[in-house]
Amino acid sequence: MYRQGDLLIVQVKAIPSTATKTDDPVLVRGEATGHSHRVQGQIQVFRDADKIYLRGAGQLVHEEHAPISLEEDVYQVVRQREYNPQANRVVQD
Repeated sequence: MYRQGDLLIVQVKAIPSTATKTDDPVLVRGEATGHSHRVQGQIQVFRDADKIYLRGAGQLVHEEHAPISLEEDVYQVVRQREYNPQANRVVQD
């Protein structure tokens, strides 16, 4: 398990067959700063609705956080949620 800012990277057994591969290395773009969480190296990014999956090895980078080395594996990217009495919402950088 890895954490970088509002992202949690967890190991999973497989990527769903409904997920599609993308060439965009940006996982999440910051709303306020324009900074982004992105991957570098031999990592493939897959998207399935609002879920993001990774396969491979490389680094997770962001302008405001130290880079994190990801070992060769399959991961799901989980965004931190914030509680609000009216509704839960995804945290924005």
